[in-house]
Amino acid sequence: MSVMAILRQSRRGTLVCKQGFELSDIPVGSGFSIDFDSRHRVLRVSPFGIITDEIMSNADAAVRRFLAQEGAQFGIFDYSAVTQLLVSSEYVRDVAQNKPAVPSMKLRVAIAPQPMIYGMNRMYSSLIDGKRSDFQVVHTMSEAEALIGLGTLTFSPTSP
Repeated sequence: MSVMAILRQSRRGTLVCKQGFELSDIPVGSGFSIDFDSRHRVLRVSPFGIITDEIMSNADAAVRRFLAQEGAQFGIFDYSAVTQLLVSSEYVRDVAQNKPAVPSMKLRVAIAPQPMIYGMNRMYSSLIDGKRSDFQVVHTMSEAEALIGLGTLTFSPTSP
C-alpha cells in the first residue's frame, strides 16, 4: 500500500498507526492467531502486522466459530504485534452495536501497548458504555492477567 493510499484512507476516518516502522518494514502476511488456556477457559486473539477491517472481521468470525464449540469465560484481544492499524471508525462503531460472541463471558480485555490502538479500544469502550461493563483496555499482558485474576495464563494454539 502506498503512502498516498494510507493518507486517503485516513481522511475517510481510518485510524493509522505506523509505530515507527517504515512501510518496507511491515511484514507481509498480516493476520491473526487464536490460542486458548483450557484450564482457565481464556481465549486469546492476537492480530499481527497490518490490521484492516477485513482482518478484524475474519478474526471475529473465527472467534465466534471457536466459542460456539468450546466456550470461554474470559477473552483477551492482544494487539502487541500489530505494526499498522488501518481499521475504520465505522467498523469500530458497527462492532460496538453488535452482540458479543458470548454474552455470558465474564470479562473481555484488550491489550494495546500502542497509543493509537489503545485509543481505538477506548473509542469502542465508550460506544458500548451502558450496554456492557465487561470490557477493559490495558497496556500489557501482566495487566490483563491481573484483571482476570487467575494467575499466569498458559495458552495453546488453536486453528482459526
